[in-house]
Amino acid sequence: MTRKILLLFIISASLNAYTIDFDREFKLSLKPNRLQGGINISVHKNSEKEVLQKLAKYSNFISKYNAIKKEEGSYSVSPNYHYINNKRIKDGYRGSIYYKIFADNITNFNIFIEKLQDKKRDKNVNISISSVSWQLSPKQREGRVDNLRMRAIEWANSYAKRLSTKLKRECSVTQISFSPIRYPRPVTMAMPRVAMSKSDAPVPEQTTRNISIRPHIQLECK
Repeated sequence: MTRKILLLFIISASLNAYTIDFDREFKLSLKPNRLQGGINISVHKNSEKEVLQKLAKYSNFISKYNAIKKEEGSYSVSPNYHYINNKRIKDGYRGSIYYKIFADNITNFNIFIEKLQDKKRDKNVNISISSVSWQLSPKQREGRVDNLRMRAIEWANSYAKRLSTKLKRECSVTQISFSPIRYPRPVTMAMPRVAMSKSDAPVPEQTTRNISIRPHIQLECK
């Protein structure tokens, strides 16, 4: 008999409990401090050797220039063709190198572009700058995500206490799951495929962006 009463009590307590599920966004505003862009250098010469020599000249300069950071360096060389009377004719070789570059400020970025353009003495060399944008540096992101997660956990526990008082029940956090971090998408600006000076190079606006998380929070009130 006692067992039956205890079982009924447990069932009754279980029926009176309920779960609350919801999502909530937590965000932090930051102004990106790193300028990013793509550098592409293309060369057209009579021989493959000439193309490689010219590309090596620019690659060495970029690799040794320490005022900017470089990533994703790549190059390619292939025969170049044009058509006369529907006949394909080989016209030397064409090659290119590409780097993604990063600078801590616009001054360093523009000085690098100027120095790179100053090395251009050949009409068969083309230098283009593309997809320039402000982005959050790794140093800016470091620790910020953990702080947001901590804010979410503290808020959830505080909210559970407020519910307990309001509903006169015992409410607690049973689960918090975090989805992937939402980093701001960079605002890019296409750069013209012509030589440019420091004075006329366009720069995207350095606007404030948000890092955000939207955890799924589950509470139980008994």
